[in-house]
Amino acid sequence: MRVPARARDDRRGAAVRGRDALIVEYVRHLKSGDDEAKRGAAAALMRLADYDNYGIAAAVIRAGGVAPLVALLEDDDAAEKWHLIYTLRFIATERAGAAAVVAAGGVPRLVKLSQTLCTYGSAYAHTMWTLQHLADGDDAHWVAIAAAVSVEALAELARDGRVRVGHLRRDALWNAGAAIRRRAARALRSLFRACLGRAARAEVERAVVGFLLHSG
Repeated sequence: MRVPARARDDRRGAAVRGRDALIVEYVRHLKSGDDEAKRGAAAALMRLADYDNYGIAAAVIRAGGVAPLVALLEDDDAAEKWHLIYTLRFIATERAGAAAVVAAGGVPRLVKLSQTLCTYGSAYAHTMWTLQHLADGDDAHWVAIAAAVSVEALAELARDGRVRVGHLRRDALWNAGAAIRRRAARALRSLFRACLGRAARAEVERAVVGFLLHSG
C-alpha cells in the first residue's frame, strides 16, 4: 500500500525530532561528562552523521556542540581523534557549520593535527578534508588557515593562491581567487606593520605592493 506524502513527511519529521533530541543529550555529555562519556558522545555523533547527515550541522550548532567537539581535539589520545574529526568534517560542509568550527578555535587545532598525525590514518585524511571544507565555507577562512600554518604560508597564499598544510606536498589548498589573495596580502601587511614603528610603515606598504605586483 502506498503511503501518502503527508504521512511520509510526518514520519520523517518525527525521526528528525528524535535524532535532534539525541544530539542534545550527546552534547550534554560532551559538555559535562567524564572523559569516557565525552568520547562516547563524540563517537555517537559520528555514527549519526555517517547514517544521516542531513541537517546534522544545524542540530549540533543549536545544541552548542561545536565548541566541545573542537576542544576534544586537544585530547592526547590520537586513536580517539578520528571520530571527532569525522564529525567536524560533516559539520564543516555547511557554511554555518564551517563558521562555527572556526569560531570555536578549530583552525589552529586542525592545522596542528595535519602536521602531527600519521599520514596513513583515517584521522589525517579527515583532517585534510575538514580544512578544505572550512576554506570552501568563507574566503576569510583561507587566511586563518594560512596564518595558523606560518607567516611563509600566508605569503604563499598572497603570492601563489595556495596554502601548503599537512606532511605531503599534495596536501594543499589550491586555486585561491584574487579576493582571497588580497585578503592574505592585507593580513601580511598588518602583521608586519604591527611589529614596526610608524616610520617604517610606508616601506612595508611598498614592499607588500611590490611583492604582489611581481607574483604573477
